[in-house]
Amino acid sequence: MPDLTRLLAALALGAGLALAPVMANAQTGGEPQAEEETEDGLASVSGLFLAARLAEADRNIPRAAEYYRRVLELQPDSPVFLQTTFLLELADGRMDGALQLAERLVAGGDANLARLLLGARALKGRQHNEALRQFEAFRGESFGAALKAPLLAWAHAAGGNTDEALAVLDAAEGPPWLEIFTSYNAGLVNYLAGRFDAAVERFARTYELDSRSLRTVQTYAAALDRVGLREEARTVLEAYLAENPGQPSVLADLMLLDEEKPLAPPVLSPSAGAADVLNGLGAAIGRDGGEEVASIYLNLALYLDPENVIARIALGEIYESLGLLERAAAVYEPVPDTSPFRRRVDIRLGIIYERLEKPDETDAHMAGLIETDPSDLDAITVYGNILRIREDYHGAIAVYTAGIGSLEQDQPQDWPLYYARGIAYERTGQWPLAEADFLKALELSPEEPDVLNYLGYTWADMGIHLDRAIGMLERAVELRPDSGYIIDSLGWVYYRLGRYDDALQLLERAVLIEPQQGEIQDHLGDVYWRVGRRLEARFQWSHALEQVEDAEDRAALETKLRDGLDDGPEPEAVQTQPENAPAAPVAQ
Repeated sequence: MPDLTRLLAALALGAGLALAPVMANAQTGGEPQAEEETEDGLASVSGLFLAARLAEADRNIPRAAEYYRRVLELQPDSPVFLQTTFLLELADGRMDGALQLAERLVAGGDANLARLLLGARALKGRQHNEALRQFEAFRGESFGAALKAPLLAWAHAAGGNTDEALAVLDAAEGPPWLEIFTSYNAGLVNYLAGRFDAAVERFARTYELDSRSLRTVQTYAAALDRVGLREEARTVLEAYLAENPGQPSVLADLMLLDEEKPLAPPVLSPSAGAADVLNGLGAAIGRDGGEEVASIYLNLALYLDPENVIARIALGEIYESLGLLERAAAVYEPVPDTSPFRRRVDIRLGIIYERLEKPDETDAHMAGLIETDPSDLDAITVYGNILRIREDYHGAIAVYTAGIGSLEQDQPQDWPLYYARGIAYERTGQWPLAEADFLKALELSPEEPDVLNYLGYTWADMGIHLDRAIGMLERAVELRPDSGYIIDSLGWVYYRLGRYDDALQLLERAVLIEPQQGEIQDHLGDVYWRVGRRLEARFQWSHALEQVEDAEDRAALETKLRDGLDDGPEPEAVQTQPENAPAAPVAQ
């Protein structure tokens, strides 16, 4: 897991976070100040610093920020602690504290990211000259090139200098993808200035470069609608919807067009425009694995525009991915009921309640969602999955069945409901019903590797429809060649059929992909034993024993380690359902 402050240091646009002096001090045992005991028993500086480092290792932003704040109180002149605390305050969304530290950093001279925050404060306060001053001093290194020019442009726009704003964007230099940012923001600047034809022209270029972006699609459609090109706007929206069925905000826009109502303006103020810049960059960083850094830019976006629902959802999802569930829930809550994303947020909240081990709250929340809209298949699928994970299979079956009953006509995208109900039926011993649901899922969507894997493995394990079962598993591996679980399923079936060489090739591949999965290691050990590689077999079984928790499975492994495998009939599979059968997809 990446170290939190090192990740922040590496990606935070030259913010100057250098932990080496602190780490050297901590490793050698030297303390900058004399030790004292704090109220919670932690020694000043070193104890608090150790607690902060442990919080970083857990990627717990709020706790790390808390401890670094306390360290900074004890060593207020430390530039390292000042920078670290500032970054964590930003990532935690504590903007008042971050602003105070930003002013101290600027006074100390090493304050690149601090200037970004101070510029945002000035822009929010309609002090466009101060915003220009801070953004001009910002170093646009690396992906900062996508920040500096647009932010300067919005500062000019805040002062009513539309032509200067456009000139800054047109003069920006950087990698080829930078044009997406500059043309998009030029379109927004033109739109806010009332230059709607020019906005359409700029958005058309953005759309040409990046037609898969939801924000690009909706801003382009809004500009087309504003100049009276409503059918062209509809075409743009419908093209996106064809690739992204059910996208709520696009459906809402199409409904407005159907009702002959205008689409919402894509930007309402320079602050909102700057927030859009920060949101776009933060979301991109988050998708690339830089969750902590992404949280900085998304919090900055919400500071400038608290009504930016897209930034709010992106930040909430990042906090969820870091396990900061209460913080994620607090970010989601302000999404208005009128937003097309409110249902999505409510579903996320239900998942959070379950992860927080609040089943009564989960049940009441999800049941309420389904009651208000019995046709909401996303809510139905998620709640059914929650019950299935709890092993309340009968409850899950009831929820899935209600969802299937609400369908006017089966559609290809409905396959997860049948697949999930099939798993629940199978786990309750109702195989004929399970088999019918798996076949129905494949009828709706024939190339779903999870369904092919589950049904193919189960048939093979039952010794029926073997040719078709193996064909399904082979196809599942072709569709998802990097899934260790699916590869293991096919390899284990080959083993059960005595095709040891084929099984060996697949199971060795599966272990490389999923090296921490005890069941796969167990299977590979069995194959090694059958082909005479006894030492390697025991090596795999011993590794499997370290991973497996089930008492019966552990006992079986201990017996193999002691006695090996006999020469009689092949042993039964450790599990009689598909190995590590994947859960039904959770609606996003």
